[in-house]
Amino acid sequence: MVLSESEGELMSEIEKQKTFDFMSSKYDQRDEDKRKSSSSSSSSSSSSSSSDSSKKKEKKKKRQHSKSRKEERKDDEPKQDEAIEDMAEDFLGQVVRTQQENKQLKSKIKSLEDERNKVVEENEKLRDQARPLEHTIRKLSKQVKILKAENEELSKEGEKLKEENEKLQKKRHEKKHRGGGSRELEEKIEKLEEQLRDVYEEKQKAEEKVKEKENDMETLEKVCKDEMEKMKRDANRAYEQYNQMEDNARGLMMENRSLKEQISRRENERRKSPDAHTREVERQRNDLEKDLAELKKDHQDLKSQLRDQPRDSSPGDRQRRNSGDRRSTSRKSRESSRHRRSTSRQNEIELQHDLDTLKKEYENLSAQLGGDSPRSERPQERQSRLDRFLGEQSPSRTTASPSRTDVCDKKASKKNEESPKISRKKLEQLVKQQESQIRDLEEENKDLRAAVDGYQKELERMRINRTEVNIQGEKYQDMADKHRRLLDENRRLRDALANHRKHDSHGSSEKSEMKNELKVVKSKLDSATNRVQQLEGYMDKIFDGDGFQVVSKENRKAGPRVSLKKRSRSPVTAPDPHYMTPRANKSLSNLASLSYQTPRTRQAKSYSTQTYRPEWNCKF
Repeated sequence: MVLSESEGELMSEIEKQKTFDFMSSKYDQRDEDKRKSSSSSSSSSSSSSSSDSSKKKEKKKKRQHSKSRKEERKDDEPKQDEAIEDMAEDFLGQVVRTQQENKQLKSKIKSLEDERNKVVEENEKLRDQARPLEHTIRKLSKQVKILKAENEELSKEGEKLKEENEKLQKKRHEKKHRGGGSRELEEKIEKLEEQLRDVYEEKQKAEEKVKEKENDMETLEKVCKDEMEKMKRDANRAYEQYNQMEDNARGLMMENRSLKEQISRRENERRKSPDAHTREVERQRNDLEKDLAELKKDHQDLKSQLRDQPRDSSPGDRQRRNSGDRRSTSRKSRESSRHRRSTSRQNEIELQHDLDTLKKEYENLSAQLGGDSPRSERPQERQSRLDRFLGEQSPSRTTASPSRTDVCDKKASKKNEESPKISRKKLEQLVKQQESQIRDLEEENKDLRAAVDGYQKELERMRINRTEVNIQGEKYQDMADKHRRLLDENRRLRDALANHRKHDSHGSSEKSEMKNELKVVKSKLDSATNRVQQLEGYMDKIFDGDGFQVVSKENRKAGPRVSLKKRSRSPVTAPDPHYMTPRANKSLSNLASLSYQTPRTRQAKSYSTQTYRPEWNCKF
């Protein structure tokens, strides 16, 4: 259809251009003919011979000019046709391009709608997943507190180990000065001290890392809590708006029902007492019914949109649902609830498994730190490692300790005598404990890193949820705009009903006035009929008493005055109640016309002053 219309427009434009060129050429020829005729008339007055020759020349010129014009037109017509064809082809090409672009845009719109639906579904899933994450965050915070307490205990034990190492160093110095004790033990003790120093350095580094990670975890927890609170507030606000809109929609429906009932009552009253104004009232009623139908459609659209919106399962929302009208759930809602239950069960199972593993780790750590209970993680392997380490140490690396002053020797000897001796087994136990502590710290670091990664992923999910909440807020704003439109329509209906009532009150007052006027007219009619009956009685008495007959005017003019003859007596009859004199009839018709000429009924032709009412049946 688009191509046919465009081609028709092009053909019409081409025909217009051709007609315009043809008419312009005609007008140009006429102007030239007039000029030549004027010049020829001036020359004819001078001489007749020259006029003949000039006329011949002019005719020749005209012929030549017409031939040249025809040739030019023949040359110009193909050019114009080609230009018009080019224009038409360009126009058709543009039309085809626009159609293709429209198809592409429609396909893009469909793809965008599909993507939007997918995003909405993903948002619902993420909301369901966010609830168990809160429980995991709380559990992780408790675990972090427990780890802090354990780190404090480890630091206290490290201080105790430092004190013991100092005591061992003092004893070693005393043994060197005395010359007692083997060199191998001294070398082993030095190596153990170096190992202890390395262990303390690594422990300090690990503690610093743990503190940094704890700070990061605290910041992450705060951010997560803030974002979750914001999400909850936005969701509560959205559902409060939803409940308000439902209440308002119910109120509008009740008001619409009351309006319908009032309109039906007015219609029944109008049917009982019809007037000339019923047409306008019916037109207004039809308009109101159309507006009510539009309101119903908008209300149903709002209900459908609000049912599609997801709901939180908070206790406040449950109470609202139980207090309100329970709607029938669809298959989609049932499937979504099943999916949520399955995901929640899986999350509970995973959390229980994590709790069990954490309890086991905590028991192992307590066993390591206590020292009384044996460690559960392969003690034979650790013993073999320590034996290897001690066996690898060669006696060739031993070196003699430097000489000390006498004062230092005395002090060292006194301290050595006072302090008790430490056995090799205790040193090996201390080394094992420190190695186990280092490994535990490494495992804790790995767990903390994994927890930090999980928190970062949760933060990204929370940001995505935040954007989705903003989108939902825009949707709720659209719903609020629709609700405002419904309120405006309801106000308009109320105003129309108020005008309808005013109009009805005005019509009722006019009816009362008309009734009063009719009563007055009836009273006048009764008085007139009584007067007529009295006059008829007098006339009957006159005719019955004298027995004369009135002579007409023609008989008077025809001859001399004739004596009155006695007329035949007619039987006396009762007066006709419908009988009226012409004068009384005319006055009554005027009164009726005045009484019925109200502002509403002036256009009616049945109450004109020139015709009488058929019900009166006047007789003359």
